[in-house]
Amino acid sequence: MGSDQDKRGEIAELLVVMADNFGASLSRGLTKAIGEQLMRFPIEEVRQGVGKIMATRKFKGMPTLAEILDAVAGPQESEDDKVLAEGERQWLKVLNMPGQASYHRVFLGYDADGAPRYAQPDAYLDSPAKAAYRSLGESKQGWTGANLDFKKKSFLEAYRRFAKDQAKALPAPKDERVLKLVEGIGR
Repeated sequence: MGSDQDKRGEIAELLVVMADNFGASLSRGLTKAIGEQLMRFPIEEVRQGVGKIMATRKFKGMPTLAEILDAVAGPQESEDDKVLAEGERQWLKVLNMPGQASYHRVFLGYDADGAPRYAQPDAYLDSPAKAAYRSLGESKQGWTGANLDFKKKSFLEAYRRFAKDQAKALPAPKDERVLKLVEGIGR
């Protein structure tokens, strides 16, 4: 298969065969739409995915685009799922942070003048988690088992909101030095 046109043709053939297998009809528009999504994958992965669906799916009717993509590339995690999973990881860091009293600051070493340097307990949280933690409005010392579920829910909602706002704001810098500089803003 040398050209994109050959690949499109083979994908269309595979979709027609799959539709026939499931007793479904396939419109030209649907074939084109699914085919466009499958073009980003190597043709061998598309063949394997279609074969997997035909060998394992027991329902009548054409598989959805999501089912086809899952078979070709594996289940895809949505952006919301990724944000929520990172929010959960950040929540665990919040729970394991020391309290807010000054003696709980994290010792970082000494600066050039020989003075000790400290980071606040939230120094190891990402930016959306810091904002979400601060939005809770109080130190962890007042948290009890009775209100912990509510705190977690509030934190995750705020984390999702701040993470989406951050994603809209600017593309993330790739240079480590720039990332460290950006993380230090506002401290």
